[in-house]
Amino acid sequence: MDYVFKKFIFVQKDIIIIIILIIIMMMMMMMMMMMMMMMMMIMMMIIIIIIIIIIIIIIIIIIKIIIIRIIITIIILIKP
Repeated sequence: MDYVFKKFIFVQKDIIIIIILIIIMMMMMMMMMMMMMMMMMIMMMIIIIIIIIIIIIIIIIIIKIIIIRIIITIIILIKP
């Protein structure tokens, strides 16, 4: 009887350890998913920032070109 009880407790312990391991694995999977999501978010943010910077640079270049054109036309107008 005592032996059976010990055996049962031992088996239970094994089962508990297996359950704990499975739970830990699940947690790790969740963490991985969360990390992936975070990485995706960060990547998205970086990409958006880069796009915004490129747009700003393009706008600045266009403005410079327009200003240069205006200055050139003014100079041409003033010359005569």
